[in-house]
Amino acid sequence: MWGEFINIAALVLTLIGSYLFLLLLSNVALKSILKHLDRLIAQTDIHQVTLTEPSLSYLVEKRIFDILFSLLGLLLFLPIFLVVAIAIKLESKGPVLYKQKRIGLNGNFFWSYKFRVRVTFSPKDIADGKFLSPFDPEITRVGRILILTGLNELPGLINVLKGDMSIVGRSQILDYNIPNHIISSEERKILLTVKPGLVSLWAILSDHIQFNPQRIIELDFYYLQKRSLSFDIKVALSSLIVILGTTSKY
Repeated sequence: MWGEFINIAALVLTLIGSYLFLLLLSNVALKSILKHLDRLIAQTDIHQVTLTEPSLSYLVEKRIFDILFSLLGLLLFLPIFLVVAIAIKLESKGPVLYKQKRIGLNGNFFWSYKFRVRVTFSPKDIADGKFLSPFDPEITRVGRILILTGLNELPGLINVLKGDMSIVGRSQILDYNIPNHIISSEERKILLTVKPGLVSLWAILSDHIQFNPQRIIELDFYYLQKRSLSFDIKVALSSLIVILGTTSKY
């Protein structure tokens, strides 16, 4: 009996050790990728970027990738959905999910699904044009964790499956009240030609707790210049590692 127990314990420890080793490797690799991307972006003048129309094959591949990745994500993150839902209901009254009016492709509006992070559901949750800070006194303790980890955006996988969003795309900068001297009408028009992403370069290359509109716009334009299926996959995988907390941005 003790021999079987020791064998099982050894197997469990081996699996845990292998998992931690893989996380360490991914942490080192991701930091290298993020630093490389950040150096490239720092050298990019968004006003000198030449943007080209995406090919039909890329758009088809991207949609297939969005459908497969969102289905897989909904399946893999189902346990997290359940844990988060229970935590939200235990801490405060109100719905687990809420929806926000967001600006999508070509300026069309859609309802974006998110986990509730405020103490009570209010009109502010619909669309207030302001950046959601985890340090807002209306944010619950669970909500603060969700915002800091980005897990409050997980229900957006439903929007990706519906076609309102992409797994990787532009940020949601257009949903905020940004003055014209920071983002011009021409820049707005360009960004409207792309679906907002559940993940953007801002989520993995910047401190997303600090709202820096100019930085976000630079990252969006860099993405528009470099977008490809391989680049999308790289950003999506990098965001998973960042969200799971295996690395800080830097």
